[in-house]
Amino acid sequence: MRFARPKSLQELQDPSIGKFMEYAMRVNFFRARARLKRSKSIVRKSILFDSAYYAQVYGLSRHIDAAEHFCKIGWKKGFNPSRFFDVNFYLSAYEDVRKVGANPLVHYLTEGAQEFRWPVKDFDVAAFCAAHAELDPRTQNPAEFCVEKYGGYDWTQEQYRSVVLPEDVVHAFKSRFDPDFYRSMNIDTCEAGEDPYYHFINRGQYEDRDPAPEFDIGFYRSKIRSTDELLGNPIFHYVRQGRPQGAATQPADAINLDTRTISPATHDLKICVHAHCYYPELLSEVLPGFANLPATAKVVITTCSEPDKEFIQKRLSREAFPQAVEVRQVPNRGRDLGPFLIGCRDIWRDFDIVVHVHTKVSPHIRWGKHWREYLLDQTFGSEGLVNDVLSRFQAEADLGCLYPRNFCKIRRFTQKEGNTSVIEAMMQRLGYGRETLQQSDYPAGSMAWYRTSALTALTESIDSYDQFEEEARQLDFTFAHALERILPLVVRASGYRVCSYTTSRRSRLIPRADFPARENTYMDIPDRWIGDTPNIARHPVLPTAPASRVYNERCLNIHWIIPSFNARGAGGHMSIFRMVEFLERFGHHQTLWLQSAIDFSDQAEARSRAQQWYRPIGQNVHVRFLPEDIRQLSGDALIATERWSAFPASLAVNFKERFYFVQDFEPSFYPAGELQILTEATYDFGFAALCAGPWLGQLMRERGLWTRCWDLCAEHEVYYPGIRPPVGERPIRIAFYARPYTPRRAVGLGFAAFEILHRRGVNFHVELFGEANLEAEFDFAHTQHGVLTHEELSDLYRNSDIGVVFSSTNYSLIPLEMMACDLPVVEIDVPSTRAVFKNDEVYFASPTPYGIADAIEALLNDKDRQAQQRERGRAFVERTSWERSARAVESAIRERIAELGYTALSPEPFPAPVVVDKPKATVLIPTYNAGASFAQVLDQVTRQACDFAYDILIIDSESTDGTYDLAKGYADRGVRIERIPKAEFQHGRTRNLGIERSEGAYVALITQDACPRNSHWLQHLIGGFSRGPRVAGVIGRHEAYPEHDAFTRRDMTEMFDGLALLPDVIDRDNGLPSYIYPGGQTWQMLMHFYSDNNSAMSREAWKVLSYPEIEWGEDQVWANEMLKLGFQKAYVNEAVVYHSHKFDLKTQYKTSMTEGKFWAEQFGINLHPDPEAAIAAMNARDQAFAICHSIDADALEQRRLFNRAIVEGRSAGYRAAPLFEMPSGSGVTRTTAIISNGWLRLMLDREHFYKYTGWFT
Repeated sequence: MRFARPKSLQELQDPSIGKFMEYAMRVNFFRARARLKRSKSIVRKSILFDSAYYAQVYGLSRHIDAAEHFCKIGWKKGFNPSRFFDVNFYLSAYEDVRKVGANPLVHYLTEGAQEFRWPVKDFDVAAFCAAHAELDPRTQNPAEFCVEKYGGYDWTQEQYRSVVLPEDVVHAFKSRFDPDFYRSMNIDTCEAGEDPYYHFINRGQYEDRDPAPEFDIGFYRSKIRSTDELLGNPIFHYVRQGRPQGAATQPADAINLDTRTISPATHDLKICVHAHCYYPELLSEVLPGFANLPATAKVVITTCSEPDKEFIQKRLSREAFPQAVEVRQVPNRGRDLGPFLIGCRDIWRDFDIVVHVHTKVSPHIRWGKHWREYLLDQTFGSEGLVNDVLSRFQAEADLGCLYPRNFCKIRRFTQKEGNTSVIEAMMQRLGYGRETLQQSDYPAGSMAWYRTSALTALTESIDSYDQFEEEARQLDFTFAHALERILPLVVRASGYRVCSYTTSRRSRLIPRADFPARENTYMDIPDRWIGDTPNIARHPVLPTAPASRVYNERCLNIHWIIPSFNARGAGGHMSIFRMVEFLERFGHHQTLWLQSAIDFSDQAEARSRAQQWYRPIGQNVHVRFLPEDIRQLSGDALIATERWSAFPASLAVNFKERFYFVQDFEPSFYPAGELQILTEATYDFGFAALCAGPWLGQLMRERGLWTRCWDLCAEHEVYYPGIRPPVGERPIRIAFYARPYTPRRAVGLGFAAFEILHRRGVNFHVELFGEANLEAEFDFAHTQHGVLTHEELSDLYRNSDIGVVFSSTNYSLIPLEMMACDLPVVEIDVPSTRAVFKNDEVYFASPTPYGIADAIEALLNDKDRQAQQRERGRAFVERTSWERSARAVESAIRERIAELGYTALSPEPFPAPVVVDKPKATVLIPTYNAGASFAQVLDQVTRQACDFAYDILIIDSESTDGTYDLAKGYADRGVRIERIPKAEFQHGRTRNLGIERSEGAYVALITQDACPRNSHWLQHLIGGFSRGPRVAGVIGRHEAYPEHDAFTRRDMTEMFDGLALLPDVIDRDNGLPSYIYPGGQTWQMLMHFYSDNNSAMSREAWKVLSYPEIEWGEDQVWANEMLKLGFQKAYVNEAVVYHSHKFDLKTQYKTSMTEGKFWAEQFGINLHPDPEAAIAAMNARDQAFAICHSIDADALEQRRLFNRAIVEGRSAGYRAAPLFEMPSGSGVTRTTAIISNGWLRLMLDREHFYKYTGWFT
């Protein structure tokens, strides 16, 4: 039976129609079969699949294809393909793979290995790569490499083979073992509760854990050479041979410090500590070490951003250090050593001894935290340790460097050196010979004590950050990594000694508990936006409804929705990232929303991969996962980048315009059917089109879209002409883009044409690139290159004679890149290529195998035509540039938004504080039944001690409790009161009215229940406008009223203590401290946090952007829009008001519901996605607080009820504001039902409920 294709999107979406199901199943069948074929091919070629093992373990008959069984059935049942891959571990460890139902082995072989994922639980991939410099993880699979080299994953045991020691040896060595030392050095074993000696014999010795201070097991192992299994073991060797012969158990220059007693400091050295805090939150671990330093020492802290610098300075201001402390901002260049040597050049001149520490994080290894803690503890973990180190420097003038004995798990990696060439070049530059290059050890992790005079040659030579590579999360092989080794080499070459030391006991630095933690950027990936399914098209397009009518044309707020990526260099993504890169350079702020981002563990990883695989993006480009609630997206322009991104874009309304970044005619990607229909439908969404080239531009105009075009371009820094090798007698080299995975590339036509040429006797060799592991028996000479980097591609083009590349839809980057390398190109003759190449820049071939063969042969035989094509092709690409194309996109966005009637602002006319000696301010207070306590507020407001004149305006909404008369009694103190009908009150509208009727250049806003703490409140608050050139709004601190409960006081204190650590002035250019993920939900909520309980607004700013007239939360929405325009927000910690509430449970629930609904409607944020988990966390925190502060059980129980009321209320508010209105089957409104159901759960939750409410009395 045959079925006609659907005639419309509506017909496809009609759930009553099922006539296309068979068609869809048939399409899916062929796709599944192709995927299975590809999977089987990948699996069969890997050493990680053992067909004999698989068949034997899982009982397969010899007639069953093991690879096919694994790909179709086995992995789903948890069957392992070999001893070298654990299916269940991989799926449990990597949720993104499990959630999409991907074959774990195929995922690992195609993507996971390059991402340093583990194939089994105990194979530390990063450690293995670090120990094998010959391994290139970009092109070689670490697991396959290890299995091939060692026969399994026991590569460490191959080096340090585990043996069964005789009992007498175990007993004899115990006398050398120091259990207290072992426990103190190995925190993990101590916490595990193991017997330390048992752990050492069975495991610790193979992990380089020292048995005693004077026994460096790594050193001893390196000194024994024996092919005998037992004699190769350091314990056996020491007992049988080493001890009787008096063998050394540590290097001759090693030092053992007994820090169990504190020796008095005996030195007159000038000391400086350098602490590089790239991770400012880890200052919590460094800070305790400062207490162990001499009071005369100086502390210099470096960090890489202004917000981080402010955070550190403010946090240090809460400490009482005797030392002088300075915080410096430095470039993020050269890891920790660039700041040490260049950012602190002066300390090498001004001090005798410097000690270097840093907030070392090693995300590529699992023991990075233990490594950092060990180094910090052993560098300045106790006063006794610091005194002993300094006494050594005082007493031993030739001592140039002291560093802690290397952490046990890093030692084996120091034995191999992959930075030799850089080290040799630097030492030669300093004038040292090859004899200075030998060293058995160095301070791995770079934390050490140095005598400054020992490094004069180096510190005078390194004078620029340009000597360091740009940071790209490199694991090794940079100049900074080489410097780690060079530092001790220079010390020795300068005539000083380098010594490692260990201590008799490890004194632990206890991290400060009152520091923020780095934000976890994990986010669940919603099923809502998965493409390739009609389910994504469940809702009609919504019209745009931006929050404001103004925008900053110099600094547009641009959002992109892009499909997730899982490999480097994909052409469509690369074009997007090039645009993003240039738009950021032009001054615009951007957010990239990754749709269905299943390829990354969290958003931070996605950002890092984007930087590694595509283009450098800076701090003004945020990378987020696309949420289910599309209301989280808001800005000036939203750009959909392909068909499936158009559907979420069509529902994002808080933008001035939505654009379609059209790089190809995507309906051609699908056979006739529902996916093709859906793709075509996206062109009818009404978006403005930004088209790659004239052919697409014409197609979109014919569909009625507002359209502007931009050009694809070659990257001229990478693709450029070279000296082409002469042909002579060698075969003609043809570079062919062979990516059958993409049907529009018409690769089969090329293969057939090459077969024809081969039969004609043409002497040629085809260089295939674009896809790895092509499965075909080609009857022509060829080489498969797979996926190449841009640099490798350009080399291939420059060494080829002809380029062949096809595109049956829009033209691609590849012919442009070939032309940029002076490679003559053969293209198929289709309308899309004819629309672009109009001047014989390419040789057009009819789209048939014989036509292509004729064209290639004709071009090969026509040298003049080749020369002409080279010239014209070069001229074509030289007229284009990515910067010019990005300017075209920028111009189109500006043009379209202006056409729609929005008002453009530029930075120059942005209002700045009025520059007068005594600015005038108005205090605005909206009131309604403020009660008798309002007198206290008026008393405080009217007695403010300011160096400027101010007045007070009250807007009352027909109070019935005497508020109006109370306020009139303060008329002689500068209070003016106006009345409005109660029905006209609205938070945004009423405040706009008050500002309009006020006279001050600045308007301070408080609520009727917010009371200034002292008479300096207004002076401090208005003073906030002088803190930045574009400050539009200022907020101050809140404190709970003294009579309110301890929990409320704690919450207020902690919240505003946290705000006080952020920059005084916040804008989108400088952002927030780096422990807050840029652009994330926490970042967003902190950026636009604004409270009209204690704020002030510039009248000039208000003229540009008034309050939104909404029912609740007008202050936060205003702040959000204000920051987008380029204004600044200031926080003044000294401008304090008392403001807290003592609600009953019902009021708290309703207030929280209003709050939850606001966050949903305005920002798409669900404050408590898991309500029960949130309640449990709040309760646990409160219980600990109650125990610590002796709070009685009844108060704690009441607090728990309020926790539930808050969370349940917020959750109900979120549910009451759905993105899409769903039909209700009853006469009860959705909001009412949610209030009732949520409140019922709250009432039933506690048996003591009535004790705390008394509602029904």
